[in-house]
Amino acid sequence: MGAFSFYSVLAYLLWRHIDSRTGRGVLIAFAIIMIVSIGLSRIYLGVHYPSDILGGYLASCAWVSFMVRYYERRMGKRAFPDA
Repeated sequence: MGAFSFYSVLAYLLWRHIDSRTGRGVLIAFAIIMIVSIGLSRIYLGVHYPSDILGGYLASCAWVSFMVRYYERRMGKRAFPDA
């Protein structure tokens, strides 16, 4: 959950500072690769079951979505103004 939340928020915050489509694509690809690879490493090392990872992804996605919407509503901003 920590990796998903961290890399999602990092991508959200950096999105506004990257102007090119290629740069944004690299940013999103990097975030996805890191999130998936950390989840797969937890399964490979035997620390978690796949259902634990999926549940963590879903819970983190809900939490990050809620917090981004709250932040935007509080600050009066859109998530991706030029997308």
